[in-house]
Parts: sequence; C-alpha cells; structure tokens
Amino acid sequence: MESRTGPRGFSRFVHRSVEYGLALSKAQEIVEDYETRVAPLSEADLEEARRA
Repeated sequence: MESRTGPRGFSRFVHRSVEYGLALSKAQEIVEDYETRVAPLSEADLEEARRA
C-alpha cells in the first residue's frame, strides 16, 4: 500500500482521492448546466473532450 500512498501515508491518499472525486462532481455539474442551458453535447463534442 505504501507504494500508492507515498511518504505521507494513507491520509494523503484519501485526501487526493476525495479531491479527485470532487473535481469529477464539479465537472459533471458544469456539463449538466451547459446541456440544460444550451443543448446536449454531441458525440463529436465528447470525442474532442476525450482527446484533450
């Protein structure tokens, strides 16, 4: 487990995991807001985002 947690141990691993989860949630909120106000994202939009 230490190879994944680094020198600060498990608490840093958990902290970074929570930060990542919150970032994903925020990104989902942004997408949902855009789709509500403008239009659903097309498959081309999603593919461009994946490449970026």
